[in-house]
Amino acid sequence: MTFPGLCAWVINIIKFYEVYCDVEPKRQALYQANAELAAAQEKLSVIKRKVSVSVLCLIASAFVKKKKKLRGLSPRANYTDRASAFVFCNKQIHWALQ
Repeated sequence: MTFPGLCAWVINIIKFYEVYCDVEPKRQALYQANAELAAAQEKLSVIKRKVSVSVLCLIASAFVKKKKKLRGLSPRANYTDRASAFVFCNKQIHWALQ
């Protein structure tokens, strides 16, 4: 290896080290940010599950109220009233599960 080649190699190693020193703290910050993101996403999924359960409970109670109301209708009641109540509850359940 000649002297100019050795000098170029040393210069390149120094440049690499400078870039490494600049990038390494950013890499560590990225790892920390990803860990915080994972923890936040886990908390969010727990909250989403609780909300979906609450929404389903509300829908179930609305369904029970509608069902009690339908029972109060006379046997000759309009079938569209019964069908509209059933469709309403099914749509609410479908939206809650999305």
